[in-house]
Amino acid sequence: MHSTESTVPSKFSKIKSRKLYIAGAVVLVVLLIFGAIFVLRADQASKTLDGKASLQVVEDRVNKHFLLPSDEVPALATITDKSKLTTPFFKRAQNGDKILIYQKHKIAIMYRPSIDRVVEVGPVSLGNLGGQ
Repeated sequence: MHSTESTVPSKFSKIKSRKLYIAGAVVLVVLLIFGAIFVLRADQASKTLDGKASLQVVEDRVNKHFLLPSDEVPALATITDKSKLTTPFFKRAQNGDKILIYQKHKIAIMYRPSIDRVVEVGPVSLGNLGGQ
């Protein structure tokens, strides 16, 4: 009987420790999932704020060289593949150039941050900015 008594508590302790291990692993996985969700949402919020800050920085820099419309918030685009842009407006474009697009005033301004210069200014309609 003595041997049975000693094995019964050890079986229960093994089962108990296994359940604790599994519960700990589940809690850890849940915490990792919530942490990943939190980080992804914070990253998206930061990108939104970065986009607004980037627009303001580009507007401020371009405004030193060119009088910008003050009654409209422009759209901001960045040239990432010059080879896809075939309209005359983009003739002097380089990858990394910024485009401020004022739809209400029908004007687009290409700005090159690397040299802090306005490269091109032209009329715009929604259909003529791409490679059309």
